[in-house]
Amino acid sequence: MTEAGDATATSELYEQAKETMRSMWGDEPAEMLAGIENDFNREVYQLILESCFGLAWRSEDLDPKTRSLITVAICAALGRPSETKLHLYFARKNGASEAEIREMLKHVVAYAGAPAGGEALALADEVLAAEAAG
Repeated sequence: MTEAGDATATSELYEQAKETMRSMWGDEPAEMLAGIENDFNREVYQLILESCFGLAWRSEDLDPKTRSLITVAICAALGRPSETKLHLYFARKNGASEAEIREMLKHVVAYAGAPAGGEALALADEVLAAEAAG
């Protein structure tokens, strides 16, 4: 984390987090972050990246595709459509097939309910349609 009042300082964990994302998805996530990051929210985004991609995503005990499917299921179950859609997109980049996404969504329906699963299904349709359109 940064010291109070110093929004420009970065940690080693933050740099590792950015490298984890870059190794899976290239520069796209960094470019997305650059488009929304500002002085007000920078420390919060740093905390998010450090905890998610500096810690949770760095272990070799799960492959990136499996982590992506888990992340989509959690975001869908929590009713977070923007994160669900974002992670569906990156799940495809991590090699998740349409069949694997469909099976994961069945689990969302079974364990989190039809509204959560149905909304995630609609988001998956959007992501897959956008992918097919090029």
